[in-house]
Amino acid sequence: MLAGRPPFTDLLPSAVIIKQATAPAPPLPTLRQDLPRQLVLAVHALLAKRAQDRPPSAAAARVMIEKSLTRQQPTTHHTPGLRLDNRDV
Repeated sequence: MLAGRPPFTDLLPSAVIIKQATAPAPPLPTLRQDLPRQLVLAVHALLAKRAQDRPPSAAAARVMIEKSLTRQQPTTHHTPGLRLDNRDV
């Protein structure tokens, strides 16, 4: 598990399902500051709620993840210009 915990948690399984369907995932840099920026962007693209914000295919997702793993620039808690779901991280 990349972040050390699932993106959505709750005591009620039904609440987790609602969060998965409606809430943006918490920004990874708030949980792991050592992750490469490109990996953070790839993960958040895969978790995007809107289909047009996700990779168009599994093959495209694989390429995006592979490229993100070749870059090793860790993120900081706040990276100017890094935007996930219309929020600064």
